[in-house]
Amino acid sequence: MLVARAGFLALGAVSVLIACEEPTRSTDLSGVYLRTPGDSLFVGQTMRGVAVAVSDDSAGVAWPSFEWTSSDTLVVVVDSVGRVLATAPGRARIAVALGAWRDERDVSVVLRRPASDAAFTMTSAEYGRHCALTASGTAYCLDTADGDSVGSYVRLAGAGDITLTSLHAVTAHQCGLNPAGALFCWGVNNVGQFLNNVNQPFRATAAPAAGGNGGRFISVAVGDSPSTGHTCAVRIADSVVVCAGYNNSRQLGRPTPPIQDSIAQPVSGNFRARSVATLRSSTCAIDLDSRAYCWGSGLGMGNSATPQLASSPSPVSALSVGINHACALAPDGRAACWGNNASGQLGYTSVAVPPSSGPTLNGLRFSSVLAGASFTCGVTVQGRVYCWGDYPPAIVSTRRGVHRFEPQAMFGSLRFVSISADANRLCGVATTGAVWCQ
Repeated sequence: MLVARAGFLALGAVSVLIACEEPTRSTDLSGVYLRTPGDSLFVGQTMRGVAVAVSDDSAGVAWPSFEWTSSDTLVVVVDSVGRVLATAPGRARIAVALGAWRDERDVSVVLRRPASDAAFTMTSAEYGRHCALTASGTAYCLDTADGDSVGSYVRLAGAGDITLTSLHAVTAHQCGLNPAGALFCWGVNNVGQFLNNVNQPFRATAAPAAGGNGGRFISVAVGDSPSTGHTCAVRIADSVVVCAGYNNSRQLGRPTPPIQDSIAQPVSGNFRARSVATLRSSTCAIDLDSRAYCWGSGLGMGNSATPQLASSPSPVSALSVGINHACALAPDGRAACWGNNASGQLGYTSVAVPPSSGPTLNGLRFSSVLAGASFTCGVTVQGRVYCWGDYPPAIVSTRRGVHRFEPQAMFGSLRFVSISADANRLCGVATTGAVWCQ
C-alpha cells in the first residue's frame, strides 16, 4: 500500500498522491483511483478510503483535494477525508473525484448478530440495557465488558431455576416477573428500586433478588434517572400502581415529592391500572377502562403527581414512555405519540405539534411500539421494524440530529417479534429466535 504524510512518492515517471486537505496545484493527471480495506461493513463500523491521483509528470506535484460522495447516505456516509460510516443495511457506491477523473467502489452494509447459543422470544422494551428471554423463561443480557463493541448475550449469573415471563431493563437495574407474578430484580437498589422497602446504596447484585415484599404483580416498569432509578408495578390483588425510587419529577406519583422514596407506596389516588410504563421523569399506565394516564413531567402535560388523561387513542392496548415523549397503540395497531417533538419523534411531518388528531405514520399498523430518547420505533403486524425521529438508531455520532419525519425501515428484510434500544444501538429478536443489532 502506498502511504505518504508529506510531499509525494515518485515511482519511475509516475507520481502518486493521496488524500489531503491542502489545495491542489494544476497538473496533468492520468487517473484517480480509490482503494478501501474491504467491500463490506457491519452497521456502525467505519473504514478509511484512500484516494490516489496519478500524473505522468513526477516534478512539482501538489497534494490534491478530493471530492467524496455516497450514492445512498441512508446506508453509507463518507466525509471529506474519506472516512466511510455504515449506518443501515444495504448497498451503496462511494466515489472519489478530482476534476474530470473519478473512481468508485461498491460497499455492502450488513447487520451483526451478537454471539449467543440461545434462541429468544423477547427482548426488553425499555431504553437501556439489552436483555432477552428464552422460550423457557431464562434471562440473558448483552455483555460488552470485554471490549467487544457488539458483545454477547450471556445467561444472567446466579439466576438458578428462576423462570421469568416478562423482562424490563435500564442501565442501572433490571426487573422481571415470574409466572406467579412474583417480582425479581437485579442491579442497583440504592433507593428501593426492588420495591422491597430497602436501601442498598453501596452494593449491586448481578443475580435476581426477590423484590416486592412478597407481593404479586401483573405489570412492572423500570426507569433510569440521571443519578439513579425507580420502579413501578401493578398489584394483582387490587390493580393499584405502586412505585419507589428516585422522584425528582413526581414520577412516583407522590403528592408532595421527596427527591427519593425507597418505600413502595401507591400512586396518588390509589390509581388502578392494567399495565404501567415509565422511563425517566414520567410514568404512564393503562387504566381499567383502557385509557392512558400519565404523571410526572416531560410529556407536555405539566408536572403533576396525580394521573392525568393523556392525548392518546381510546381504547389503548399498549404504552411506551421515552425520555420526553410517550406513545400508545390502539387495538387496531394505530400508533399515536405525545410530548416533545423537537426531533420528529411524534411522527408528524414537521417538528410542530398539531392540536388535534395524531399522525398516520404512512398507514402502518404496529404490534408494539418503543419510545426512546428522541426517536420512536415500532414493529409492524407483519414483523417489519420502522423508526422515526432523530436518525435511528443514532449509532454514528455524525448522524445525530438528522430528523426523519417519515418512518424508516430498519434491519432490511428481517422480521421481528420485539425490539429494544439505547443511545447507541437498536436490537431485536427475529422470528427465528436470533437477536440482531444495528
